[in-house]
Amino acid sequence: MCFSRQDKSLSIRQPVSTPILPFLEDTLRQEEGPILQHHRVLGIKGQQDILPQGATLPLGATLELPRLEECHLILELLQALGLVCLPLALALVAIHSLLPKAMLEVDQHKFQRMYQNASVIASSHHSEGQEVQLLIMIVGYAGGQAPSPMPGPPAAMVQCTQGTIQAAPNFDAGRDAEILRKAMKGFGTDEQAIINVVANRSNDQRQKIKAAFKTMYGKDLIKDLKSELSGNVEELILALFMPRTYYDAWSLRHAMKGAGTQERVLIEILCTRTNQEIREIVNCYKSEFGRDIEQDIRADTSGHFERLLISMCQGNRDENQTVDYQKAQEDAQRLYQAGEGKLGTDESCFNMVLASRSFPQLKATVEAYSRIANRDLLSSIDREFSGNVERGLKTILQCALNRPAFFAERLYYSMKGAGTDDSTLIRIIVTRSEIDLVQIKQMFAQMYQKTLATMIASDTSGDYRRLLLAIVGQ
Repeated sequence: MCFSRQDKSLSIRQPVSTPILPFLEDTLRQEEGPILQHHRVLGIKGQQDILPQGATLPLGATLELPRLEECHLILELLQALGLVCLPLALALVAIHSLLPKAMLEVDQHKFQRMYQNASVIASSHHSEGQEVQLLIMIVGYAGGQAPSPMPGPPAAMVQCTQGTIQAAPNFDAGRDAEILRKAMKGFGTDEQAIINVVANRSNDQRQKIKAAFKTMYGKDLIKDLKSELSGNVEELILALFMPRTYYDAWSLRHAMKGAGTQERVLIEILCTRTNQEIREIVNCYKSEFGRDIEQDIRADTSGHFERLLISMCQGNRDENQTVDYQKAQEDAQRLYQAGEGKLGTDESCFNMVLASRSFPQLKATVEAYSRIANRDLLSSIDREFSGNVERGLKTILQCALNRPAFFAERLYYSMKGAGTDDSTLIRIIVTRSEIDLVQIKQMFAQMYQKTLATMIASDTSGDYRRLLLAIVGQ
């Protein structure tokens, strides 16, 4: 079950074939426009077909209600259950008999974390002897007026993402510091003991372990680790112990330090992070390295690529999740006229749109562009640009369309062919391990017909392989 915050649609995705409960079915049948997608079993032909009587949702089916704020009957049903509906931005209705209880609990936690002003109300309702638990998430708009976006093709569903590493329960920094000290003391190093700790603690917990180690032993944990480890496993463990923002800033500094520039690192970080992450990285870069990141970018890059990166450094992308379909249409037309529709390319137009629009807005723009140009926007960028600016613009669009797929592709090419780009492999595994590595793994398997763990296992060895696999999981 998911919702789209952009177009207020509600989706119920079935893990198994399950009859729709009678009270919900009757409600849905009376409302205009329920859509049943991927539903060949019932012979649904068009998107406007209503839900058939006595329907069941088979494996993999998705039921969508466009414009949830217009589904008055559902809102009336909620009010009849004694629930007060605020002016809606969205409402998530999860029905206990359709989804496992564990999934409800996970969803409630994730959605509350995603939308801090959400109020979550749990209730129950009896329908023909069946108890149905409802989980309602209601978000109010300031002023009581919900904006009405222009109808258009459904934008991407907001998806909850999940890292493979979570904070360890019953965490004790002192105990972990003691384990690490014992693993490094005396002759030889117990690498497995170190792996067991670092792969199963969150970044915040690792910072507390570092502080506890210095307090307990008067020694710097990082210096001790560097003296005991070497090679890729050393680089990986040191990366895991860096605070997240510092690691991004450190990666950018090293990408521009010395002879040559690692442009793909600049793209990977600056074109994929949120506004808040970008601003924190820029401040950290200044405080830790005493340098202005914009000046370093200007010194190491040039032309339209330089301008794109400077735009990214501002951390000013619109983050409003509501899609303006009229603007998407206008931007698509503008991009077409700046590229495919003229001789030459107006690069500044591409920079303006791709650097400032929200990711959901860009996704709608991509969809509008394909209708105007009969070609997808990524292909047009391929034709109109080259080199690093092409890679940067495509990275922004790939993040708008499917961020985990972008990182899955980067991981694949870090290991494909002869040799391994270990720095890229380490950087992505570490930086995404608490954000969306679960979804990256899923996309990797879908895109390349092999698991990420399988490819890592065949491309790495020793303690380095063991630690990577412990982070990635099976």
